[in-house]
Amino acid sequence: WTLLKRFTLLVPSAMRRARVPISRFPVGAVGLGMSGCIYASVNLEFRGLPLSHSIHAEQFLVVNAAAVGKSKLCAIAISHMPCGHCRQFLQEIRGAGGIRIIVTSSDAKWRTVSSLLPRPFGPHDLLPKHVPLVLKPHDSPLVGNPATAVITNGFANGDLEARLREAAEAAARAAHTPYSECPSRFAVADGEGRVYAGGYAWSPRRIIRH
Repeated sequence: WTLLKRFTLLVPSAMRRARVPISRFPVGAVGLGMSGCIYASVNLEFRGLPLSHSIHAEQFLVVNAAAVGKSKLCAIAISHMPCGHCRQFLQEIRGAGGIRIIVTSSDAKWRTVSSLLPRPFGPHDLLPKHVPLVLKPHDSPLVGNPATAVITNGFANGDLEARLREAAEAAARAAHTPYSECPSRFAVADGEGRVYAGGYAWSPRRIIRH
C-alpha cells in the first residue's frame, strides 16, 4: 500500500474522537505534511453555545499543523465534504489550490482544493505577497502594553505566573491576524504545572482559536 492509501485509513479513527453533543454529526480529518508527519483533527461542539462557536475539523487540522511549526500540507483526507467556511479557511495556506484532498464518505477520489472553491477570494486579494500566511512563521508586533491578566485561583506555585505570561505573549506573536493586526492569545496550566497556549488564526470569513 502507498502512504496515501494508508493515510486515508486513519480518518475513521480520527472521526471517533469528535465531540458533537449538539449535531451528533462527527467529522474526522487527517493531514500529511512535507516531512511525512500526519496530523489528525475533529469537529468540536460545546454545550450551551450555538453551532457558530463550533470548531470545524479542517480548520482544526490547519491550526494543529501551524501550532507545531509545519510550513506545508501536501494532502488532506476527510470524512465528509468541507463546508463553505472550511473551503474559505484553507485559502489562508499559501498555494492552497494545489493541496490534494479526498473525501472518504463520497466518491473517494483525489481532487485539489482549487476544485472545491473555483476563483476564490482570499489573502491574494487582500494582502501584499510578503505577508506570511497561516503555516508560515509569524512575529506579530504587540502594540501598546502587552501585559496579560493572569488568574491562577491560588495555584500559581513557583514561576507559573511568569511562564503563563511568557507563553501567552509567544502565542500572540505567532497568531495569524493580518486583517485586523490585533493578535490575541491565552495560556492555561494544568494541575501539574504544564502550560498550554494558543492564539487567533484569522480568515476573511472566520476566526479560529487554537
